Amino acid sequence: MKHYSIVMSDEDIEKFEEGRLKEKMTKSAYVRFLIGEHEHTLPAVYKYRQIIALLSSIDNSVHQIVLNEKMDPADRMDLYEKFEKVRSEIKKVVKD
Repeated sequence: MKHYSIVMSDEDIEKFEEGRLKEKMTKSAYVRFLIGEHEHTLPAVYKYRQIIALLSSIDNSVHQIVLNEKMDPADRMDLYEKFEKVRSEIKKVVKD
């Protein structure tokens, strides 16, 4: 058998301990339980990290364009609104 250590915030440790005590399990048994329960499930932040990074890059580019003083204010607002629609649609997909 091997030992494995992890670093977690105090808040995460409290949540872990609450869950472990609720299930009346040892620490190692509870970790195995969590691994088995979530074996094929990744949080959206990991699952979609490339999309999130791309969206962030696009967001920065759009903000630079929107802040361009040479751009017509109506066009600037239209572009920003369209981007917000795209962003909200992506968020819906990522949440599902």
